Amino acid sequence: MKKQKNVPVIRYDMEDGLTSIHVDLRRRQKLVNIQKVKTSKSYAAIIFKNIVTVFNIIWFCIAAILIYIGAYSDCFFLVIILANLLIGISQEIKAKKTVEKLSLITAPEAIVIRDGSQKAIPVSEVVLDDIISLEAGKEIPCDCIIKQGAIEVNESLLTGESVPVKKSEGSYIFAGSFVSAGSCIARADKIGEEMYVQQLAKKAKKLKDSKSELLKSLRFIINIIAILIVPLGLIVVYRNQLIFTDIYTIITKSAGAVIGMIPAGMFLLTSMALAVGIIRLAKHRTLVHDLYSIEMLARTTTLCLDKTGTITDGTMVVKQVITLDESAKPVGDIISSIISATKDNNQTAVALIKEFGNSQSFKPVAVLPFNSARKMSAATFEGEGTYAMGAAEFLFNNISDELKNTINENSALGYRLIGVGKSGGQIIDDTLPKDFTPLYIVLIEDHIRENAPKTIKWFNESGVKIKIISGDNPVSVAEIAKKAGVIGAEKYISLENMTDSDIIKHVKDFNVFGRVTPDQKAVIINALKAAGETVGMTGDGVNDILAMKEADCSIAMAAGSEAAINVSNLVLLDSDFSSMPQVVAEGRRVINNITKTSSMYLMKTFFVIMLVVILSLFPTDKFKFVFPFSPKQMMPLEIFVIGIPTFFLALQDNKNKITDNFLTAVVKNALPSGTVLVFNIVLLYLFSYMFSEINSQNIDTMAIYCTTFGGFIMLGVICYKFNIYRSVIFFSMLAASVLLLFLMPEFFELNSLSLSEIMTVSGLIMLNIPMLLLLLKAVKKIKI
Repeated sequence: MKKQKNVPVIRYDMEDGLTSIHVDLRRRQKLVNIQKVKTSKSYAAIIFKNIVTVFNIIWFCIAAILIYIGAYSDCFFLVIILANLLIGISQEIKAKKTVEKLSLITAPEAIVIRDGSQKAIPVSEVVLDDIISLEAGKEIPCDCIIKQGAIEVNESLLTGESVPVKKSEGSYIFAGSFVSAGSCIARADKIGEEMYVQQLAKKAKKLKDSKSELLKSLRFIINIIAILIVPLGLIVVYRNQLIFTDIYTIITKSAGAVIGMIPAGMFLLTSMALAVGIIRLAKHRTLVHDLYSIEMLARTTTLCLDKTGTITDGTMVVKQVITLDESAKPVGDIISSIISATKDNNQTAVALIKEFGNSQSFKPVAVLPFNSARKMSAATFEGEGTYAMGAAEFLFNNISDELKNTINENSALGYRLIGVGKSGGQIIDDTLPKDFTPLYIVLIEDHIRENAPKTIKWFNESGVKIKIISGDNPVSVAEIAKKAGVIGAEKYISLENMTDSDIIKHVKDFNVFGRVTPDQKAVIINALKAAGETVGMTGDGVNDILAMKEADCSIAMAAGSEAAINVSNLVLLDSDFSSMPQVVAEGRRVINNITKTSSMYLMKTFFVIMLVVILSLFPTDKFKFVFPFSPKQMMPLEIFVIGIPTFFLALQDNKNKITDNFLTAVVKNALPSGTVLVFNIVLLYLFSYMFSEINSQNIDTMAIYCTTFGGFIMLGVICYKFNIYRSVIFFSMLAASVLLLFLMPEFFELNSLSLSEIMTVSGLIMLNIPMLLLLLKAVKKIKI
């Protein structure tokens, strides 16, 4: 690897790092680690995305034609469109500001050595040649060369390979990978756009397809309507010019049909509801990386939890030391020397340091830091042989029955057991010697979070299955899971030496998995997804990253590793698992409300499309059946039945479990209601043809009444069960529409109706109630 091109060399002492003068020079040379990484959309992108859409272009073109012919009153729909745009844009911008504010809290930092001392700085302030200190859990901020120490690097985010790679002095390490074990001092060799990961990004700009069912469904709806709107619009124009002679009527009636086919506001309402969800989650100290992550969390049917830092708070305490060899050197000397040599900084190491200190009693010759795959750390010391500590089952080869009983008894009490052993051999090429003699067993207690049982109970009652995945002994994990209230905690299994195919067989049968490697965590997640589950995964360490990448929704703890935070969809800023119910409930509220309210928009779309198709079947020489609405005559339905009510209904509480997929649920509600509205108009036309009491000149007026108040029946179904909030919405909108229609008949071009026509309209509206309920009941039985 070549150093960044055409850069003057700076000579400095490695131990002191760059001086302030050097840093200022690099800044003037613009050799700072600034990357073109978008944490959120720009203001321009938000405005552009909301304004420049296929449907907006159609609306603005229709408005231009209507203005050209002088049909100004029919352009009122633009007010609705502009209001939707302003609300949608303002909410997205507010959500953007909220996310960016919270992102500062979780922004990755680099530990650099400058002017002889270590300091934490934002990754974006690293300059070329900075001396960087790296340890387990840290993401590598730029392309570096290791100058001191040795680490194991996980490059799975770059290469897809999950096996950690050993890197020692002189090795090159890349930004985008992270340290899984060990510690080192490295020099920044390439920064910003010159880094390998940035070069990859330029070559592969293809974004990963969103997992969001909601987004895919909305795209599908847009594509279908875009295909249908042109031929159906031409059919309407063709029929209108055969029946009407004046261009004004031809255009206004055709515009009413085309505008009516578009589910105005549905897409903006979806964006607004998700944006409001992000803002509400921010109040619960939750950072959302992706707008549609809210949906995936809401749809989660199985939540996989890492025990440490999730159910437990990670504040480990040494409770007891069991001596197995009385001739062994003091346990404190051994453990503190191993930690001092390996520089391990995980939660177990922190607890051991607190108990035994971090002194260097022995001189290290070779070191093997802890990682989640081997589940132990070790060091060869001058004149002492090799000491190792870790999971007793992995460390000791031939365990006596007495020791086995000791391990099982204490594991059953929920303790984490750290075995300490010695071998006369040495660590050679990162390979441990065999036959470690058992010296000590250290019992560590991991404190269960105070609110964990209450949180687990909420998930149990809400229909979300809980599975615990841990690298610890399955017996101790199961005991902690049992105390926390996990259903089926007694169903536990060890995945030690288990093949992927065996894991897949057992994944549905067990709820607690112990001795799990990082690769096996990912296998569990994929197996659950293959079984039809929507899987959420919480994690805080580098050993959780592979599983978090595979999960439908990943949740990181802010106190965890930078790498885990960077691959997650959501971050709990307080690192408190007890806030998860509020987060899931907010996701359910958003998705359930979007699903319900979207059916109102598609009701109108289905109604107009079906009506245009059915009316086109009647020959114009015998039946003068045309689309009866101009744009302004659709306003009562657009504003008071759909627009305003759905806005407020989208903000109500709704914690129900999501069962149907979005498209199925929306179609099952929208199709019956659209069919009922079509039934009204077709019947009115047939009545006018068959009975002289129905004046064909009044069909438009009767159609407006039938469609508006027939739409209120569907709104009533959406509002059921009525509470004060929904009652106020429903009856205020009903009163407003009645007042508007009866106070402004000239604006809507309403004619006076005869008694028989009034009775016909009233009868149809009353008939709509049982008809709609029967159709809704019928479609619920249909499995799509």
